[in-house]
Amino acid sequence: MEKVPIPRHVTRGATGFVTFFALVEVLVASGMIDVGSIPRPSEIFREVLSLLTDTVILGEVWVTVKGAAVGLAAAIVVGVLLGIIVSTSIIARRLLLPVIQLIRPIPGVAYAPLLIAVFQRGLMSRSFTVAVACTWPILFNSQAGFAAVDPVAVQTARSFDETKWAIVRRISLPSASPFIWTGIRISASIAIIVEVAVEILIPDGTGIGGFLAQAGSGGVDLATIYAATFVAGLLSIVMNMALDTIDTRVFNWRKGLGA
Repeated sequence: MEKVPIPRHVTRGATGFVTFFALVEVLVASGMIDVGSIPRPSEIFREVLSLLTDTVILGEVWVTVKGAAVGLAAAIVVGVLLGIIVSTSIIARRLLLPVIQLIRPIPGVAYAPLLIAVFQRGLMSRSFTVAVACTWPILFNSQAGFAAVDPVAVQTARSFDETKWAIVRRISLPSASPFIWTGIRISASIAIIVEVAVEILIPDGTGIGGFLAQAGSGGVDLATIYAATFVAGLLSIVMNMALDTIDTRVFNWRKGLGA
């Protein structure tokens, strides 16, 4: 089986990451940096490995991944649909954009208490909060993508009596797809952040955030707390790498086109 080469930016990023933390470890061990009660990177990494081999913790990681994934999927559907609507209808744009601009600055986490009151604690309320926070990058990138569609292609399609939705399906949506995917990649990191934040702020004892909330109030050592936070960061990195791989494979045709 042919080996898949590791992208150069991945190896460079990993090298920089290891070098940075190795330097911090040396500076702390030598006494040049006094970190007080903060554990050394080596202690945190040992705890990370311990957490990643703990089936209970892996179950909590899955809870976080599931909540973020469901919320992100909902945001993709809503964000792309809204992007299509406001980009193709002047009336819808005039009606919806003022409302969107009004509610967009409100952090998604701020909706969590209201959503929990409606849906109770659990996957639905957390995912809904994630969806609210993740919709905006997808929506505005979708809108930018539709605005960048070649007008000559659209006019040509109209000259052949194509309907508005046929033009959207055959021309506008494929052309805007790289912009939409960029919005999805931005929202993927937001999804993890918001999911963990909701689990911490309004804990039900599940997910990485629930683990952090319990650890913080239960006298667990700082190395474990930092390790759990590090695991959440790893989730974001893994998700971004997966989306970056899809981006490279699916949208490779953009290179040299200035898209």
